[in-house]
Order: sequence, then C-alpha cells, then structure tokens
Amino acid sequence: MENIQYAAVLISEQSRLHLFNHIKKIIENIPFEYDDFYGDHMTINLGPLKKESRHLLGEKVKLETAHFGMSEKCFAVLIGAGGGFSKNEHPHITIAVNRKKGGTMRMSNDLEYWFRMDSIMLEGVIAEVSNNKKSY
Repeated sequence: MENIQYAAVLISEQSRLHLFNHIKKIIENIPFEYDDFYGDHMTINLGPLKKESRHLLGEKVKLETAHFGMSEKCFAVLIGAGGGFSKNEHPHITIAVNRKKGGTMRMSNDLEYWFRMDSIMLEGVIAEVSNNKKSY
C-alpha cells in the first residue's frame, strides 16, 4: 500500500498556465524574488482523503481565485468558490517560494494578509498524491 502524502485538487495544466499568466504582472511588481514555482494543487488534507470524501476521488471541480498573499518567503492565491474541499483555514494554491530565504510551501498556510485580485476560474481534479504519484 502506498503512503499517501496528501489529498488535493490537482490543477489542470491549462488552468495552471492561465493562472501564471494572470498573476505575472503582480509577481513582476513585488519586491520579493522567488526561486521555486508551483501552482499545481490546492491541498484538501494531509494523508488520504477522509472516508466521507472518498467518493469524490477523480471528480472534476472548479476553483475561483479571490485574493493573493505574499511574504518574502512565499506567494499564494486564496481560493474563494470551490475552496470548501480544503481543510485549511485559508484554502489556497501556493504559487512560489524563496528557498534561499528558507521558504517552504507550508508557509502559505501562515500568510496573514490577503489582497484582492481579479478573479479567474481554474479547473482541477480531486486526487491523492504519494511521492509525486497521483491517484484519481
């Protein structure tokens, strides 16, 4: 049996490109530099999907961006509509981190200030991830 690291909405490649094009100007105009880019998922929970949610595995879903948050260590977009799948207090997609400054993806959970942005819709699928292998 595989060791499932987390359950997530995996963002489609088309939506990921749309997201990066949408936030490109924001990232270019902030005073921080990031060296590792993601934008590929919204975590639902650590470990496998909870028993009551297993029927959602493989379901296609839509997520709406609402705000962005940043620090010198990470940058993320907050999810409004569709974010209810996530067990995080602030459902989000980590976009980038600054590893040179000690940034990690988990630091997006601790962002305190979120700034309004033009919203866009993203598409993804509910999956479980173990050692970078995805199960739908």
